[in-house]
Amino acid sequence: MSDIDTNSGTDRLADRFPTAYTILFALIVLVAGLTWVIPAGRFDRVENEAVGREIAVAGTYKTVEANPQGSSTS
Repeated sequence: MSDIDTNSGTDRLADRFPTAYTILFALIVLVAGLTWVIPAGRFDRVENEAVGREIAVAGTYKTVEANPQGSSTS
């Protein structure tokens, strides 16, 4: 009856590594926080017949009212 460690190194790594849900939750919190830091804005758009959809017009960026995301709505 010896104390032989039969666990591979991956078992210990799996115990320390966050789950997929933890990573997704952290990304959601990070992106929601960035809405408080990155300024809101938009470009003017025109219909491009060659592409068949609207495209942004270069040089027409304008800031708009911010809509930061968070846990409370004020």
